[in-house]
Amino acid sequence: MEQTPAELWKQRSIAIAATVKEVASVDEALQYALELCQAAEPHEQLMGAEPERKGNILAAPGLPAEQAEFLRKGCEEKGLVLVEEGLREYAGGMEVGIAWAACGLADTGTCVVESTNEDIRLATMLPETSVLLIRRSTILPGNENGAEVLQKFFGKAEPEFLAFISGPSRTADIERVLTLGVHGPLYLHAVLIND
Repeated sequence: MEQTPAELWKQRSIAIAATVKEVASVDEALQYALELCQAAEPHEQLMGAEPERKGNILAAPGLPAEQAEFLRKGCEEKGLVLVEEGLREYAGGMEVGIAWAACGLADTGTCVVESTNEDIRLATMLPETSVLLIRRSTILPGNENGAEVLQKFFGKAEPEFLAFISGPSRTADIERVLTLGVHGPLYLHAVLIND
């Protein structure tokens, strides 16, 4: 039996060290991100002045209003700090960043994130843990199937910034030893929403 694009995407994502969590709803996905942030070890500010900390920081820029409100309430209940903009102020000390993937590419286990907004780029690159939300219906079989979706972003008058994220950050620059989390998140949690 042939795999669906979502099944192949999940298999390939796991193979490249991502954690894939399947959920039934957006609220369940957001709750998962809150729990990850609550369980994270707090970070000390590594650069710039240390902002006043009242709890672990969840970076969540660019979310729709109802999702941002869900996270505000959840952060308040769990003693977390929600940062929706101005992420440069928290650049060295965010525990978890959350963003939506516009689509997924099954053949490589990739999430495509529209990140023209600098805060979205920072939320997906700087925290130790990145949480990407992706709807099952947006997973395409492969790169060649993404042309129509990608043209939607690149066909605009103003250029768009797209990030193709495949697993946590990795490098083998130093003596060809694979190291995770050097140029970006150490952990990638891709939350697959069954829509």
